[in-house]
Amino acid sequence: MKRTHDNLIERAVICRHLSSVCICFFLMLVGTAATKAESGLNSYGFLTTEVSAYASAQGGNNVLLRNDGSNVVFENPSLIGDSTDREASITYHRHLSETGVHAGIATYGWKVKNEHFAAGVKFLNYGKFDGYDELGNDIGSFSAQDVVLSAGWAKQMTDALSVGVAIKPAFSHYERYNSFAIMFDAGVAYAIPKWNLDVGMALQNVGVQVVTYKQERERLPLNLSVTAGKEFEHAPFRLWMTWFALNDWNFDYVSNGENVWMGNNETSRSKGFELLLEHSLWGADFILLNDMLRLSVSYNVRRAEELKLADGEKSLAGFSFGGGIDVKKVKVDIATAQYQSGVWNWTFTLRTNLNYWKKEK
Repeated sequence: MKRTHDNLIERAVICRHLSSVCICFFLMLVGTAATKAESGLNSYGFLTTEVSAYASAQGGNNVLLRNDGSNVVFENPSLIGDSTDREASITYHRHLSETGVHAGIATYGWKVKNEHFAAGVKFLNYGKFDGYDELGNDIGSFSAQDVVLSAGWAKQMTDALSVGVAIKPAFSHYERYNSFAIMFDAGVAYAIPKWNLDVGMALQNVGVQVVTYKQERERLPLNLSVTAGKEFEHAPFRLWMTWFALNDWNFDYVSNGENVWMGNNETSRSKGFELLLEHSLWGADFILLNDMLRLSVSYNVRRAEELKLADGEKSLAGFSFGGGIDVKKVKVDIATAQYQSGVWNWTFTLRTNLNYWKKEK
């Protein structure tokens, strides 16, 4: 009788926690509806670039990477916690080619009493460009940069449930055009240790463009993502499944030989299971050598569709690969993904916890 009573209590607690998660998910859906802008392409696309090699290896939209240290402030602020306390991380990302886009990211986490915080900065440099007027006259070179900051806080509501928020200002400068936006991120993470299952949700880039490039205010890349992660007791791997862009369900493609992104185009709209699949991201981690080595692989269905080659030639677009290793007091991660035929993008991350460097008395 006592065992039955305990089972009922355990089920009631799980139901209560799941209800909390469902309420948070509903509130996030309401948030996306409240900030829904007219259809069209987003501005501030740099907000969607990966912030670490681990995030890149997992396809860029996974919002449940508890092992990504203080970088979670950009991914899902609810994951800020004991694992991010005094954790420092730096990342370098090279996009397209040696003369293409270069990005640098730095993050740090800390604790004040029982409150957990993290902050970070992401900088993108697009290099130098030759400028010409409408008559073709050389008017000199110009540069383009983007910067986004993030400062987040998280609260452990129960042993299983945590919530977090982050404020995120962003600055953009292209030639003589400048822009400024202020945004917020919100996240929820829920763990079910009995089933070795984690669920995370994040609503990213809720905000407004305060200073516009010209006179027209553009929409920001709002994104609602849900990730589920499953570990196995006697197997050295972890599986991930993510659904992203849930706030923009009917994104479409026009296949005109170049697979150009066209927003909401009725003639090319995917339906049913195909549409659900295009919102999905699948990944796996292989944990080896007593957690010292991690190998990662993922497949982003949407990215594969966007970058599909017109002539039908096979490519690895949509796939991402990466690995991480613990070297004494430093964690080193590397990841690569293909965005165009024959060109690989690389991301490198170094992480350490400053507690490791304390001198023993």
